[in-house]
Amino acid sequence: NNTIMLTITTETLSADSSVTDPMATQTHALRIVRPGSSEDPVYAWRPGYKPVIVGQIDPTIYDALMTPIASRRLWDLPADTITEITLTEGLEEPFVLQHIDGRWTAPADPYARVDSAAVGRFVQSIRRVKASRYLNDSTEHPDRFGLTAPWITIGITTADGTPRTLTISSAGPGDATLERYAMATGTDVIVLVSSESLRDLAKGTDDFIKP
Repeated sequence: NNTIMLTITTETLSADSSVTDPMATQTHALRIVRPGSSEDPVYAWRPGYKPVIVGQIDPTIYDALMTPIASRRLWDLPADTITEITLTEGLEEPFVLQHIDGRWTAPADPYARVDSAAVGRFVQSIRRVKASRYLNDSTEHPDRFGLTAPWITIGITTADGTPRTLTISSAGPGDATLERYAMATGTDVIVLVSSESLRDLAKGTDDFIKP
């Protein structure tokens, strides 16, 4: 299911002051749901409001609200802040790349000739990956989407030591777009990533090591 939680906070100023009265601040929430495909109706209701009243709304409202969400990058990071990349495909051993003294190296093999240009393109692919859809299902149940044993796991560390992980399932909804389920640090729901992103992220050791 595709759900949007729209929250609006209103403030009321006193008539003779520019100071907001905290007692006059109110928060209004509205949950908007499209249960299935783009052809299905869109419904909305106020969570916690009794009695529960569900209304059908114009689908263009849902589309307008979803557009900026669906186009948002999972990780909007400057490329030069990424100092380490860890790639794991299935049950294989992780492949680690580190950026040290201005060049990329493979710590497991100090004599390996790392193709820095290929790593640079991969970093840009990581930065560009977007969620094509956000799902309503909680990440508390990743097993439902094949994410407890992911197809690809990409870990990055930035210069400040912050780790981030993107896990991609071999499973998807089965439609013609070839999307795959994924989880990413900083995103609290399961997302779908596109086939274009998968093509750029499905890399192995040979893609980064010069012969």
